[in-house]
Amino acid sequence: MQNSLLTRGSCFKNLHITDHFATLKSTFSVNDIWFPYLQSVMIEHCGRKVLLLGCYGFMAIMLGGLTVTLSFQGWAHWIPYCSALSVFLFIFFYGMGPGTLTIAIVSEMCSHSSRPAMFVIVSCLNWIGLYIIGMIFPYVEAALGHYCFLIFFANIVVSGIFLFFYLPETKGKTLQQITTEFNTLNFKNKKLDHPIEFSTSL
Repeated sequence: MQNSLLTRGSCFKNLHITDHFATLKSTFSVNDIWFPYLQSVMIEHCGRKVLLLGCYGFMAIMLGGLTVTLSFQGWAHWIPYCSALSVFLFIFFYGMGPGTLTIAIVSEMCSHSSRPAMFVIVSCLNWIGLYIIGMIFPYVEAALGHYCFLIFFANIVVSGIFLFFYLPETKGKTLQQITTEFNTLNFKNKKLDHPIEFSTSL
């Protein structure tokens, strides 16, 4: 989505701040370098689930703010800069949350023997999703204008609600503890004859 916004998204180019476009794009690129370092510090203080859900919440707020500021960008000269700030903060919270935490959480929920296969599957799904978004975003934007961001807004809200109810906290827990909490969250109304267990054998 970042590349779509910066290189192919006419919504961002129509902010009438083209004099600063190169500077903003460079800033976004540099931020990709230090996001993981900041995230590695925050993850130990906040916990995986709290940090992930918090970033989902802020991402939804940024997309809502972006839609509003794009709708009223002609009202004042400073509103386009608010739109640019919303994009910047969206990328910031994406880098702090789903961009890096997804792999970490999934790896902590898998046994050592299944982690290589998990990394391959998750990486393939991630790149396929990025490819699809990059290809269809210009057409969706052409059809919906700046309201196209509401699609991402709805997706983030639904994903956040789902993770809130079904994702266990993995910080400081063994694989057995994570498995128990996962079974409790996902099968609390069912009696499992054979509880789901993750093997730790190599």
